[in-house]
Amino acid sequence: FSTFLGIFWRSWAIGISLPGQVADMFSTAWQLKRYRASHLPFIASRILADKLITVACMAATAACIPFFTGRATGASTLWALTGMLAAGLAGWLGARHLRNRLTPAASGWRFVRVILDAAGTPVPLVLRNLGVTLLKMALTGLAYWLLLRETSLVAPSYLATTTIAHGAGLVAYVPVSFNGLGTVEVSAMALFALIGLRGQSVLGVYLVLRGLTITIAWLPSLFWPNHAPRAHDDEARPVG
Repeated sequence: FSTFLGIFWRSWAIGISLPGQVADMFSTAWQLKRYRASHLPFIASRILADKLITVACMAATAACIPFFTGRATGASTLWALTGMLAAGLAGWLGARHLRNRLTPAASGWRFVRVILDAAGTPVPLVLRNLGVTLLKMALTGLAYWLLLRETSLVAPSYLATTTIAHGAGLVAYVPVSFNGLGTVEVSAMALFALIGLRGQSVLGVYLVLRGLTITIAWLPSLFWPNHAPRAHDDEARPVG
């Protein structure tokens, strides 16, 4: 775990410094390839599964923004979440079914195979990752809420802050700037304005947290040991 933590941390630093939110996926896969070159498709599928779970959680959170800004009722929000859950489950189960029926001749479609293998991630692992993802989102929301509470005359609720922050964070997945720099802040200012927060306060909070995040990401990455015992490809074959 200590070896992987260093790999993950460096990938995280790279990911928040490049456009979009997928650079960390490629960086993680590239670093892990040193130790398990023949397992690269397996590694890529698990990293993709993690990313899809994160995006799904953020999308579900963003769907609640109309409710917290007074633009939708609880019932309509619940129906929207139910529809998203049904569509997500249908796609997931369909991909798992297709993966089991995939013929050896079709296995040459590497990208498709990686997607299907991501859907085939064991359910217990998916649930564990989901739990950790929700915890991470809750802590991220707490960081935004604590700062907004101290810088805004109108203190937003924790749930509203968390929901809007992650909804605005989805913009970072659009590769038009470095990790959504500028676009995320503008989106957050517009969304938080719906609950009465001043744009200056929101922008200040986002700039402070972005600076802290970049510092926390890059400083340990520069000094983290980049070595680990290489493993042979015939050892510890992955299962699942």
